[in-house]
Amino acid sequence: GLCYAIYSSCWALADSGVFGLHAATGADMMGELIDVVGAEFKRAAAEKPAAAELARSKAQLKAGLLMGLESSSARAEQMARQLLLFDRLIDTPELVERIEGVSAEAVRTLAARLVTGTRPSVAIVGAGRKSDHYARRAEGMALA
Repeated sequence: GLCYAIYSSCWALADSGVFGLHAATGADMMGELIDVVGAEFKRAAAEKPAAAELARSKAQLKAGLLMGLESSSARAEQMARQLLLFDRLIDTPELVERIEGVSAEAVRTLAARLVTGTRPSVAIVGAGRKSDHYARRAEGMALA
């Protein structure tokens, strides 16, 4: 395969945030991985997700939300996050309603906002002398 590990994360703050992507691959696949990830970012900014993909994402998000209610520490974290971000607690039915209300166009618009006009910060580990080349190549993922 192209990579042996890949995942994304998001840290939402009241006035800023970070979207992160981690991918692990062999040195011989680094250039191709950068190109594929860049193409996916650009595709997400240009095209709405398919209905099935959006439905699967909503189901996964709701499942995580509802399963998190079973853990008192996860509930406490969720409540603290809501108070910090929204200055109020949001009940579960409202959260589910908000998730269901997300449209494919809203996803595309957010993706475009994330990759347009900002250069990504890039860290490459283990590529030796090619690290700088790959970092510059990855920084080119942003849309003008």
